[in-house]
Amino acid sequence: VYRAAVAENPTLSEAHLNLAYVLNELKRNAEAKIHFAQALSLDNDNFDAHYLSALLAIDEDDTDKSLFFIINALRIKPSSPEATETLYKVLALRGEYDKIEERIVSSSTVNENPAKVQVDIACTFATMTCNGALREAMNQLALKHFKNAIELDDSYIHTFTNQGLLLMAMANNEAAIDSFNQAVLINPSFAEGYYYLAIVCQTTYRMEAALKNIEKAISLNPNHGDSY
Repeated sequence: VYRAAVAENPTLSEAHLNLAYVLNELKRNAEAKIHFAQALSLDNDNFDAHYLSALLAIDEDDTDKSLFFIINALRIKPSSPEATETLYKVLALRGEYDKIEERIVSSSTVNENPAKVQVDIACTFATMTCNGALREAMNQLALKHFKNAIELDDSYIHTFTNQGLLLMAMANNEAAIDSFNQAVLINPSFAEGYYYLAIVCQTTYRMEAALKNIEKAISLNPNHGDSY
């Protein structure tokens, strides 16, 4: 069907893009690249063609090409969340962590809490989709920026909540408990903090503490659906 569409409309960028997308899904990368290139030759402002070409280049471990394509995608849609996330992943694969940090800092407002900026950087590293050594590197960078945030403002509750979530993901449950406890110490009415405490207590088989914290979360916010 898609080949027929290209044969019928060889000068239509979208026809080549649709065929390239299907070929890419089938892992027929060489053919997909031909049609992505054709789509871009017909319309160099095609966001999807640049974005999907970047993803294909990442799959092939070609960070030079992926960087080229994702920068072009962001030229077309500067505020695209998925393109921004992909740019950060490409920079991380290249070991250019400072450029990720610089971009997040530059996008913050003048009066923004510096601790929040550090948390934004930390969360970017913590939530990046990756495995193995890169995942470990991202975790350590995230923890560094959470520490920076605490040094700047030890009353910013979201530092401790997000740090606790990362520590849970790293199976560092004792440190996660400490982080969530700090969050509810800052704000004793913070239902979400008690909810996460309940989760990590349950994970470590502290059922009495888990029940106590989940009841506290529900008492503070009966509409917190995850608590039931």
